[in-house]
Amino acid sequence: MKKKILIIKDGGGFALETKRLISGYDSEFNLYYLVPQDNEMNIVIESPNTYGISKVTAIYNNSKLYKIVSFSRCFFQVLKILKNEKFHCIIGIGSSVAVPVFLAAKLFGVKTLFIESITRVTELSKTAKMLLRFNIATKTFVQWESLADKYPKVEFKGNIL
Repeated sequence: MKKKILIIKDGGGFALETKRLISGYDSEFNLYYLVPQDNEMNIVIESPNTYGISKVTAIYNNSKLYKIVSFSRCFFQVLKILKNEKFHCIIGIGSSVAVPVFLAAKLFGVKTLFIESITRVTELSKTAKMLLRFNIATKTFVQWESLADKYPKVEFKGNIL
């Protein structure tokens, strides 16, 4: 039986990196997707293995209240998904939605892998720093060896692109 992997499929450059990462793995694993959405830019969900969840940040809204509400909404949406589905692990590339998703996963004992975006050459993102500081992700990978030298809690195994 194939292992079920849940992948955070966010937009922009993260989508390209995610597509590159998972290409070829659908024959080895049952892939499921979390697609962060907001009221402004919804992605059409076409697959039965895809779940829409709330975005945590939005470039057009910097309100702290908005971020708290969005974070909470996302966290509880993922709790509901994990209550009904059993996954081997959850993978996220660069997206800030990884924080509430991985927190929910931690409650269910699901392994989590965070891969820092290839655009992060000299510094980790706020998301990666938060995941590391609070020991939320099971493993954190970077795509530049110099970052692994700078941050001892991350691993370098190569890059996706």
